Amino acid sequence: MISEKYEHYYDDLENFARKGKTTNRPRSKKRQVNLNTKEAFVISVARGRYILNNGLIGRTAREVGAKKIVVGDKIKYIPAAYVNTGDRLVQIIQIKSRETILQRQTGANAVNIKTIAANFASVLILESLDNRKYSKDFFQQIINSLQGQKFCQTDIKIIIGITKCDLEDKYLIKEKIKKDFPNFPIFLFAKDKDLPFSPDSATVFIGRSGVGKSSLLNRYVSGAQQKIGEVNQTTNQGRHTTSAVRAFPYKKTWLIDTPGIRSFRSI
Repeated sequence: MISEKYEHYYDDLENFARKGKTTNRPRSKKRQVNLNTKEAFVISVARGRYILNNGLIGRTAREVGAKKIVVGDKIKYIPAAYVNTGDRLVQIIQIKSRETILQRQTGANAVNIKTIAANFASVLILESLDNRKYSKDFFQQIINSLQGQKFCQTDIKIIIGITKCDLEDKYLIKEKIKKDFPNFPIFLFAKDKDLPFSPDSATVFIGRSGVGKSSLLNRYVSGAQQKIGEVNQTTNQGRHTTSAVRAFPYKKTWLIDTPGIRSFRSI
């Protein structure tokens, strides 16, 4: 016979039933708000880790989820709550709203949308002088994907650059591009130590494979050491050498290198 002293205790046990996943009680403990958050932005993405502009390495916290973080994203982070991880690993707890994005459609039927970079003020579209397959449509699709966006209430600055200008007929291709796009500045890149324009915020380099994006970065950014490939003599197309998007410091701003694109389908 159960003692009356403990009778209510056993009644509670008999009436207890574990609830299913859909009817679980809310968690009794709430995550503590961390007031020690800091801000940074992503300069490289590699295997689920995000290199920040201050040299730290970030990984996403649970509340961020599986959101895709790209180079240029501004984030908030806290020190990682792990043991023996070192001082460089931090937890990304928030992705701030993007001011600008560069996206393109991918896949055989152009059904997937890939975000290439975020939070930039200008885009440098590059074409090589030795590329005899200059395409007005390629330039126009990139421009279409950018027009209408603003960075700090200012339209994205679109610049056209021509590389490998030591070859002949450089002014002929310049005049052709100038005729197709009269409203955008066009620069001929020579072997100068400085860019022919003065970016005051992040600039994205974009173009076909082999036009010389990595060569330009190696010239302007000390220690970039981007791999350089040669143009395939059979197909006359550049070989992919840059495999990931990366941001490099240049004076007081950043230059963002992107993999070569052989086709660009605007959104």
